[in-house]
Amino acid sequence: MELFLIRHGESENNWRPTLERVEDALLSEIGQKQVICLGKWMASLGLSDIYTSPFRRTLQTTQAIIDHVELTPQIHIDLHEKGGCISGVDRHSFKGCTGITRSEIEMEFPGYRIPDDLDDLGWWKNKPLETEDQLLERAERIVEFTCKQFLGSEKKVAYVMHADLKRFLLAFWLQKPEIRTDAWGKLFNTGVTKLTIEHRRVKLDMFNSIGHLPGDLVTPVGEVQSLL
Repeated sequence: MELFLIRHGESENNWRPTLERVEDALLSEIGQKQVICLGKWMASLGLSDIYTSPFRRTLQTTQAIIDHVELTPQIHIDLHEKGGCISGVDRHSFKGCTGITRSEIEMEFPGYRIPDDLDDLGWWKNKPLETEDQLLERAERIVEFTCKQFLGSEKKVAYVMHADLKRFLLAFWLQKPEIRTDAWGKLFNTGVTKLTIEHRRVKLDMFNSIGHLPGDLVTPVGEVQSLL
C-alpha cells in the first residue's frame, strides 16, 4: 500500500496571538489557497481512500481534495490534533470542548462518512486534555488500523491530519523517535509525506513535500523545503 500523510492548510490559529486562538479554527485566507493547489495536485495520484481528522481545518482541506477526486471522505476521529479539542491558553485554563457535531458536519460537509460514535454531543465530548501516553496509544491504534485495513493491498490511502500526530506516526513506522521533535525541521501546511508499506518493510518515498505550492503560499515562512 501507499500512504500519504497530509498536514492541513494554514489555519487562522496559525497566525493568531495565543490569547485569540479558538478550539476549532477555520483555514486562513492563505490556507484556502494552499488547499486548492493541493487538491489539484492530488487529482493525479489515483487515490483509493481518504480519511480525515474531525477538525474543521482538516475537513476543509479534505474538501479541496475531493473537489478533484471522486471519493467519499471518511472521518477518522483518531487522526485529530494532539491534545484534543481544547480551549484555553495554558494548562491552568485548558477546558475540553465538544468538537464539531454530527449535525454540523452533515450541514457543512455533506456526503462525508461519519463514524457512529460522532453524534450531536460532538467528537471530543468535553474530555480533558489528551496526555502524552494517550497520544502514543492513539498513534499505535492508527498504525494497527492501517495495517488491518490496507496491508498487502495495492491501495493508495490519504490521511488528512496534523503536524504533531504526523511526527508520532512517522516515528512508529520508521523507528526514528527523533522525528517527534523538530529535528527534521518544521512540517509545512499541506506538506505531503508518502510511505510505501509492505509486510516487513516501510519505505519513505517523500517527506514534507510542498512542490504543489508557489513560493508565496509556503507556511511556516522561513523554512527550507525538505523533499526525499
